[in-house]
Amino acid sequence: MPVKYSCINDGNKLIAEHPAGEFPKLAQTLQTVLATVPPREYRRQTVEDQEVNFHYLSNGDGRIVGCVSTREVRSRTISSFLEAVEALVRGPSADLRNGKKMLQTKMEYFNDPANDKISAVQE
Repeated sequence: MPVKYSCINDGNKLIAEHPAGEFPKLAQTLQTVLATVPPREYRRQTVEDQEVNFHYLSNGDGRIVGCVSTREVRSRTISSFLEAVEALVRGPSADLRNGKKMLQTKMEYFNDPANDKISAVQE
């Protein structure tokens, strides 16, 4: 599974995560990375590690979407995932009551190789 863990933060406060409790070390490391992000600044970044990569997208209104992926995941897949989730959590009035379910749905979609149209065309 390419995207192993994802979360939504409001500043330094965790709002939603998926899968909760399954990867505690990855979750803790990602929260450490996200704690360094200025919440009022638009920023997209990838932090590479030996086994996984940590990605985040800060939309400038305090919300930060982050995920952990295996190293072989294409950057376009991660960018698409972060942008899809960020669009749903944009703004102070975004409904995040079902944040975990939203993350789960988006992770399932972007982890399915059949949904990567560029790879399908290349093959």
